[in-house]
Amino acid sequence: MSEHSLLMSLYGFIVFLLSVLIMKVNGLQKRATAVTRVERKVDLLLKEAGIEFDPWSNIPAAILEAAESGNSMLAARLYRDWSGADSFEATLFIEELTQRKRQPV
Repeated sequence: MSEHSLLMSLYGFIVFLLSVLIMKVNGLQKRATAVTRVERKVDLLLKEAGIEFDPWSNIPAAILEAAESGNSMLAARLYRDWSGADSFEATLFIEELTQRKRQPV
């Protein structure tokens, strides 16, 4: 096989991989858009029904205290134990919780 043929095959393979990646990204964007629409509908239904929803209201005090004191690792471990989330999800949750606490209401 010549060097030119090898390069053309490699180019074709890269184009194929990029096409697959673009299709996957488009699919994820469509799903994210759909989830956003559903969240807006649920928010509207809750508002119209006069129901206040606070996803942070049932978090155990130990998790909140660990997060507020800056011990994110402990907070994430406690959250994992309490919720059954994996390490990545727990870390994201604690980061979001910490950010939310820093923002003025």
